[in-house]
Formats: sequence, structure tokens, C-alpha cells
Amino acid sequence: MKEKSFGDSSVALPKFSFVKLLRGFKLIKQKRYVVIVLFLLLVLSLFAIPIPLLTKKCIDVFTERSHEFSYILKVCLVILGLYLLKFIITLILQFYSTVCIEKVITDLKQNAFELLIKSNRSFLSQQRVGYLTKRIEEIDGVRVFFSPVILKQVVSLFEFIFAFVILFSLHKVIALVAILLMPPFYFITKKSSEGMLKASRDVMEQSANLSASMTNIISGAEAIKNTATEEESTEEINLELSEYYKKSIIQQILSVVFTESVVFLAYASTVIVLLVSGYFILKGEMSIGTYIAASNYVAKVLVPVQSFAGVSISLLPAFISLDRLEEFYLLKSEHTSFSGKRILQNISSIEYDKVRFAYDDNEIFKDLSFNLSKGTKTLIIGKNGSGKTTISRLLLAHSLPSDGVIKVNEFPYTDYSVSDLRKNIGIASQQIFMFNNTITYNISLSNASDDGINQLITKIGLKEYFEKSFPDGLNTQVGENGMHLSGGQKQIISILRMLYFKPSMIILDESFSNVDVENRGRIIDYFNSKYVDSIIIYLAPEENNYFNYDTVIRL
Repeated sequence: MKEKSFGDSSVALPKFSFVKLLRGFKLIKQKRYVVIVLFLLLVLSLFAIPIPLLTKKCIDVFTERSHEFSYILKVCLVILGLYLLKFIITLILQFYSTVCIEKVITDLKQNAFELLIKSNRSFLSQQRVGYLTKRIEEIDGVRVFFSPVILKQVVSLFEFIFAFVILFSLHKVIALVAILLMPPFYFITKKSSEGMLKASRDVMEQSANLSASMTNIISGAEAIKNTATEEESTEEINLELSEYYKKSIIQQILSVVFTESVVFLAYASTVIVLLVSGYFILKGEMSIGTYIAASNYVAKVLVPVQSFAGVSISLLPAFISLDRLEEFYLLKSEHTSFSGKRILQNISSIEYDKVRFAYDDNEIFKDLSFNLSKGTKTLIIGKNGSGKTTISRLLLAHSLPSDGVIKVNEFPYTDYSVSDLRKNIGIASQQIFMFNNTITYNISLSNASDDGINQLITKIGLKEYFEKSFPDGLNTQVGENGMHLSGGQKQIISILRMLYFKPSMIILDESFSNVDVENRGRIIDYFNSKYVDSIIIYLAPEENNYFNYDTVIRL
């Protein structure tokens, strides 16, 4: 059996399944609201069932003139009362269903985002940002489960049971006609909607890919402009838009075919019931009131059958969203290998014991061993691709060793939680990501007070530099991925971000390459004074004298 991968549209398409509905129900936190909605649906169907019988009484009285007008008035008032109760319950139902779905959608998006952000770094690095954000937006498709159309279909399922019993009591032959109509209703409806299955999923997947391509091109707009390749980029998007257009057209055409097929079936069943009822009315074996009531109950019997067969039209987007939502719950968390039983407050030693790491059969290093202790400074030198950055990624648990053991404070680092491990390790990476926000946000990764940041800047000796470089101070907007900043400014902010979280161990991955000599000296002096008892690792392609290194490791 083919293993399902994230976003794989070639696997089997989702189908209506009560098991899938139950699985989806387990994903919902606000189950109380769902139960209330189902209860109100049941009550609504109970109030709707007697109305055709009461209508029958009125029509039979009209034709037979067997009662006074006061009797008809009472029956009509009862019918009006039932309609009023239906109206009130429907309003309450709409309120609860609205509250329910908004809570459900919010919870599901929160869960999906949490699972996504905790997934393996290797998975995230293989996905496009626009695609992932679109996938989370797709969760809105679950909203269909609580739309007015679907709520009516659920009511019709409850009414089906009651209507079938009443129909048999009214006229057995008409009930038999309804039974005979069920198979063609089901299979014709099912066949007319088969094409919708693949079409809907294809449209959603194409939409996600289109979003990813647009995000990618917009993010790289400067590079595109610098190389004068706007036309090529536009053509790429136009091709994807054209593909989306074609798939959308197919989906819409199939939707029209399905809808018109359903309408024809409804007309055909009305004519058949009229023909059979007319025969019995002419023979005096059925009243007109019975015909009208039976017609109503036949509809209540056939509509759920038709709805169940054609569920792909109304529920398919929701089932596809639910099916694709489950892919988030299948993501492998990077935290699963860590037991988290030991508490890590400070890092006093690091040991790589015969560590091997390979990626896609590409061996980065093997039998890598070294010890680093508290208060030491280490320079790790290696060409690009030699594994310098991999050493830090392994230590931060973004990846796990293929073989060997990494120890922290003399214990395998998997004995700690990933959260504790990362809180104690600070890294200023050569790959610096800047959020489209203020400098404050990019340092604290929140909208925290500037006081702590200002104190840190002052301690390092960068206050004057910040006042000259950023007229708006820490409120300066850095732009998309720091487009308003120089390379050196990005590196300084990256270092401040690392120091803001007060790590007990420092990893500097070519962190000073673009920083001017004067500010670099201030930052290094701060490391030497503040982190004199800490482990400091500097990763570089060649030797440097930024620190008085205790150890030099060549890869």
C-alpha cells in the first residue's frame, strides 16, 4: 500500500465515511457545542414531522366538509405554532452552529500550526511557505459541516426515520414506490457526482501550489528586478493560473451537471408519485389529503438518500479539508526522541562521541569526537559542506545523529527536553531570518518592552551606533526579511536576539563577517566578560583571531 505523504494528491480520494466523521470529531476540542447542535437538529426534525399529517386533516375536511370552520382554525393554529417553534429553534440552531464552527475552526488552525511548527526541520525546509499557509487556510473547508445546507441535510436524516414509519401507515403502496425509487436515486446521483471527487481535490492542490509560487516570486522580487526577469516570472504565474482556471472550469461544469441531474430526479419522482396516487384517488382508495401528505413524506424519504449519494457536492470540500488536516497530525515531531526527564539549567560540558551524520546517503562526517567544557572557546574550521553548520543543528536537535552519541553535562542529550536544550544554547546563524516588523520584535520575537533590549545594547556599547543608524530607534521597520538593513546590521540584530534570551552556551556561525571592526570588538569584549564561564563555539571557513581559542577543530 502506498504511504501517504504531505500534499500527495495521487493517493485515494476521501469518501463519505462515518468513521472519518468520528475521527474528525476527536480532533475537535469544543465537543459540547457540537452535541448541542445535534440535539437542536433532532428537535427541529420532530417539530417538522407532524405538519404534513395536520395538512392532510385540513384538506380532507375541505373535501369532505365533515367539520366546522373552528376545527380547521384550530388545526391551522397548531401548524402555525409548529412553524413558529421551527423558526425559533432554527434561530437558536444558527446561533449555536455559528459559535460552534468558529471555535472549531480556530482550534483546528491552532492545532495544525502547532504541529507544523513542531515538525522536523527537514520537512519544513522542503516545503514552500505559501503552500503551507494555504494548507492551514484550507481548514476553513471544515466550515461546510455547519453550513445551512448541511444542517438541513442532517435534519433530513432525522426526518427520514420518522417519515418512513408514517408513510407506511398512510399508504403502503406509496411507501413501496418510495422504496423502489431509492436505488435509482442513489446510484444516478452518485454517478453524476463521481467526477467531482478528483476535480475538487485537484483545484485545492493547484490553489495551494499557486499560492506558494506567488509568495516565492513576491519574496524574491528584488532579485527578479535586478536580473530583469519580470516577464519570465509573470509567465510562470500565468501558466499556473491557466492550469488553475482549467481545473476550476471542470469542477464547475461537473457541479452544474450534478445539480441539474438532481433537479430532474426530483421532478421524475414527483410525477411517479402523482401517477400512482391518481390511480388510487380515482378508485376512491385514497384521499387528496393523503396524497399531499404522502408526497411530502416521500420527499423526506428520498432527499436523505439523494443527499447521501451526492454528498461530494456539499460535503466534499469539507471531507477533503478533513483528510488534508489529518496530514498535519501525521507529521513527525522533532521532540519525539527526547524523554525530557532530566532538568537542564546550565550547560557545563558538551561531548560528541563518534558522531556520524548522513543526509540522503550523503555522509557529512563520521566518527566525529570532541569534548568542550565550561569556560572554553573553540574554533571549528571547515569548507562549505564540511559539516560546520550541521554540528550546531545536531546540538539544537534540528537533526539527530545517524550514529554515535551527543552528551550534555555527561548525559545523552536526548535525556532532556528539546525546549530546555534550546533555551540554554544561543546561536547567531549565518542564515539570518528577519521578520517584517520592528527591530524590537526581531530581537525579542515578541512585542515586549524595549527596556531589556536597551539595557543589553548599552551594556555591549552599541547605544551610539543604534542612535546613528536607526532614527526611529527600536521601532524601525526592517522590511521583508530585513530588506531595509545592511548585512552587518542584520548580524548585529541576530547576535542581540541570541543574547536577549540569556543562553548558557554560545554558537557563532560566521556571525561577524559583515560587522565593522569597531562594533565587532565591542561585541567580542562583551562575550569575553559576560560569558567568561560559558562554552563559546565559533564556526568559520578559515582561521581568525576573534577570540583566544582554547581548541581548534578542523573538519
